[in-house]
Amino acid sequence: MSQTVTTVLQLINKILVRLRESEVGTVDETDYSSTLLRLLNDAKREVEDAFDWVALQNTITVTTAASTHTYDVENAGAGVYTNQRSRLLDVYNTTTDVRLTPRPYEWIRIQTQANNEDEQEPFAYAHAGYNSTQSMKIRFFLVPDAVYNMDVEVIIPEEDMTTETDFTKVPWYPVYLKALALAIRERGEDDGEASSEIQMAYQQALGDAVAYEQRHKWQGQGGGDWVVLGDY
Repeated sequence: MSQTVTTVLQLINKILVRLRESEVGTVDETDYSSTLLRLLNDAKREVEDAFDWVALQNTITVTTAASTHTYDVENAGAGVYTNQRSRLLDVYNTTTDVRLTPRPYEWIRIQTQANNEDEQEPFAYAHAGYNSTQSMKIRFFLVPDAVYNMDVEVIIPEEDMTTETDFTKVPWYPVYLKALALAIRERGEDDGEASSEIQMAYQQALGDAVAYEQRHKWQGQGGGDWVVLGDY
């Protein structure tokens, strides 16, 4: 069975129908639709954190300067910011065509001190916390001796869905199943099926989605559309 759910309002109504409730026209039409919006965002965050989804990958160019080892991973001009849920994937020096090696932060700190902060072309990097706006910071080793353009590949999870037309970039079906399981559990009723059974279906759907994306990752596919096997 193939089905595409495109908006958070459609997801809310799909859950309402499953729970034998009336559909709504807005996400905050009723107290319960607002509750489902919260549960869908909880589910979305869990699915986003479960895998390095292609749809959430971004490339941010960090330009180094001599004698400076730590930089913000953001593109303020384009309005692209990382956050505390972002993940570093890869760093490539496009100036010299060299891929950098990830290292633990403490390793880089100690090595920088041991090398008396010598300045050369960097060959390693580490996550270095967050700035005042919560964007991720990155530290390089060796300390840069010149200007290098570093393409930093990162996962940037989406903000919470808030309006009727918002949608999830990650596969919608695991998000729906997880939210449904949470809704059944929160209502304190099984409605013929235990929430644990829906949770198992969610885990299977998530595993299938990850496997599908892994197969097609290098073909430019993946993300929102998902082939649904069965329905709940």
